[in-house]
Amino acid sequence: MSETMLVAVVTGLFSLLGVWLGTFLTEKRYKTDRKDKFALVALDKKLDVHQKAFALAVKMVTGLLAEQTSREQITKEAVEFWNNNCLFLSYEAREAFQKGISDFVDYSTYWRISKDKPEIEKFRNECERIRNDLRKLLGIVAESVGFANVSNVLELGEENKLKQKEELNK
Repeated sequence: MSETMLVAVVTGLFSLLGVWLGTFLTEKRYKTDRKDKFALVALDKKLDVHQKAFALAVKMVTGLLAEQTSREQITKEAVEFWNNNCLFLSYEAREAFQKGISDFVDYSTYWRISKDKPEIEKFRNECERIRNDLRKLLGIVAESVGFANVSNVLELGEENKLKQKEELNK
């Protein structure tokens, strides 16, 4: 075999190897980019859902003393959110949010009973437990996406506490 022919064969083989290697690396990069994009979309959705869960938890805490129709609207909104987004919440946030909805619904019942029955202290204690658990929900949702504890961000204001005491004394 002549030297020119040998150079042509080797050059051809290196060309084929280069094309194959280029295709392999391009495909590998495409798959990596696709996985990274999917991970970013999933993270964005998770953050969005946790933000909405936090906003609904704030509504539930501030809505404890609202009128019945407002509480019913908040409950409806929370249940709809739960049905559409619960799988995007972390396990801890999912557990706390589901309990929060239940507590929010129970609160108005306990509150109404606490004004009319002799076991008033029991129901007042239950109302206080629910308020505290709903406040904890804020922190759990925030912590589940890696943010600092913000459970103290929202406290029932002094005027709401006074309103609650006035209603109990009636």
